[in-house]
Amino acid sequence: MIERPNKVAICFMSGDKNIAEWQMANIDKSKLDFEVEEYYRYERNAALSQTFSQMINETIDDTESEFMIFINPKTLVKTDDIILIIEKLCT
Repeated sequence: MIERPNKVAICFMSGDKNIAEWQMANIDKSKLDFEVEEYYRYERNAALSQTFSQMINETIDDTESEFMIFINPKTLVKTDDIILIIEKLCT
């Protein structure tokens, strides 16, 4: 079993500000027992990446957290989803 993280990067991969902020609004950070490092692709590189790997690698370089959750622009993510992902990563 892996120790639960103190901080998790939640990476919103949409190049559209409205989509990424709508996704974040569905997460209640007060219910999480760790700090959230918010990463918004639209703030750093909204242009299309040449490859999926390039986009992910840039995100990894831009965040400090050991645990990272990548949120697809088409995903409706909720607080319980984030909690479940962290629980699964730690077991």
